[in-house]
Amino acid sequence: MSVNPLVSVIVPVHNAGDWLVVALRSVLGNRSVGEVLVVDDGSTDDGVNRAMVAVSDERIVWLSPGRIGLAAARQLALTRRPTLRDG
Repeated sequence: MSVNPLVSVIVPVHNAGDWLVVALRSVLGNRSVGEVLVVDDGSTDDGVNRAMVAVSDERIVWLSPGRIGLAAARQLALTRRPTLRDG
């Protein structure tokens, strides 16, 4: 018997525009994805706001720490991974 593990996906984003909507829809189409942590790294376009409206899914966790850089955005997502539990 095969077990499908749940996967957490980290998406750091800065001024992603329309690409964020496309990326989220693609990732969420995978049944193994348990959560998607989107870290808005200080975007100045409206891509994140458009994505929040266009892609409504309870598996998405939105984080907006301001402009902290790519490495810090990934680290924030790793330390704030709130929903998946072993079991």
